Amino acid sequence: MDEISKKILDMYSVYPYPIPTSEAHKSTELLNLLRIFCLENSYSLESKRILDAGTGTGHRLTEVASFFRNNDYTAIDFSPRSLEIAREVAIKKSIKNVKFKKINLMNDLSELGRFDIVLCMGVLHHLSDPSRGLRNLHKILKYDGIIFLYLYGKLG
Repeated sequence: MDEISKKILDMYSVYPYPIPTSEAHKSTELLNLLRIFCLENSYSLESKRILDAGTGTGHRLTEVASFFRNNDYTAIDFSPRSLEIAREVAIKKSIKNVKFKKINLMNDLSELGRFDIVLCMGVLHHLSDPSRGLRNLHKILKYDGIIFLYLYGKLG
């Protein structure tokens, strides 16, 4: 693990995000984004394989999974603390269609298979090599797949 990854891992071990006490209405922006995208593009978000790359505490993805129930979700993060919280959130919400895995975006992701949709919201700019992380995600995206990518900071 490179030095930047170690610093980020340490930070999210102490300060998981979104914070575990997040109110539900503050965790719906991803759901709202996907609903608007579906409406504006006549796109069906049913029976898809969806990856949430950098899921954090899973609050946002579990909102999506509770609304769009007929999908297969994989949520990855490299912070054990965040994933622990994400699993607890999924249990509390009775979400059963999300698999949580500890994986670093800087590593090969091919073991995950291919996805119709990749969500990577507020993650790539934390990597020591954002281009490598994006290439890794692109490799597991199906030919006609969609990436929802959000960056903040000077790269955003």
